[in-house]
Amino acid sequence: MNKPAGSLTPILVATMGACTLLTALPVLFIVIFSKSAMPGWGIALVSLAFALIASAVGVLLLRRLLLLPLRDIAGVVEEASSGKGDLSQDLPDGKDCEIGRISSNYNIFLAKLREVLDLIRRQAVRIASEAVRVKDHLSIAANTSEKQEALARDISVSCAAITDTVGGVANRAASLNEVSQDHLDDARRSQSELTALVNSIAAINERQKSFRVTVESLSKHAHEIDKITLLIKDVSDQTNLLALNAAIEAARAGE
Repeated sequence: MNKPAGSLTPILVATMGACTLLTALPVLFIVIFSKSAMPGWGIALVSLAFALIASAVGVLLLRRLLLLPLRDIAGVVEEASSGKGDLSQDLPDGKDCEIGRISSNYNIFLAKLREVLDLIRRQAVRIASEAVRVKDHLSIAANTSEKQEALARDISVSCAAITDTVGGVANRAASLNEVSQDHLDDARRSQSELTALVNSIAAINERQKSFRVTVESLSKHAHEIDKITLLIKDVSDQTNLLALNAAIEAARAGE
């Protein structure tokens, strides 16, 4: 617990009393020497000298007790409120009075403010680190999506090649049918082989249909993958902006 600060009132009362006493001395001097043979102008000069001395003593006391401590406080506060915002300087320990209480309370407030700024700086650094980590994860996810999209395109090309091959086989089957019409006897002897070939062609057609279904499904998935990739890129851009803002705030807090 802080020691209760004193008060400036006794000091000010003592100062004003001393000034009043010094001011009253010329009056007392006038009363004493009014009965003497000293001229009136001499008494006036002595009174003026005492008045000037009393004023000078009062000004010096007030300057030492009030103006100098207040000037130190104003200098530190002005430095803290400037563009650089230097919060590392504490006010000098004042006397056991209201000025000392102001200095002590300001130093306590400044210490708490430093703690808050340090906490903000640590939080900003942590947020920037998390933002970079999220950015890395999003980049990995985007690369994976691009690889899946490329694989889907390769599968689509392969399916198209298989379709062309099946078409060629079908054309060759038609040619064999024409030749079999010309060579009916040979066709009868190779009827079983042609039946097997027809069955193979039918199986190939079924596979072709299956491949077409697969290609259509892959095309749909590729379209969805494109949408997901765009969404991931948008999120990555927003994350980059958040990381940049956090780094700027961290730099400002560090300054």
